[in-house]
Amino acid sequence: MPSSRRDAGRCSPVRRNPGAPDPAATPQAPPPDVTTPDPPTADATAAVELKSALEQLRDAQRRGDFSAFGAALDRLQQAVDAYLTSGG
Repeated sequence: MPSSRRDAGRCSPVRRNPGAPDPAATPQAPPPDVTTPDPPTADATAAVELKSALEQLRDAQRRGDFSAFGAALDRLQQAVDAYLTSGG
């Protein structure tokens, strides 16, 4: 028998696997423990400062800026001292 117009467009819910448990009723595993990273160590911070001081030194040398070169050498010496003091 043909369906009436009022039934047109209506769909009954389809259960894909009648034997499978309902996913909404299945308990979910708790999220994994999220840990925050440790703050950088003193020697890591000093190493970053060393790298930055060396870049400043190279830049001053490339430009031929002797005043900046001298300041960069001072900064580099401070960074070396801080690195050695940190145990690096």
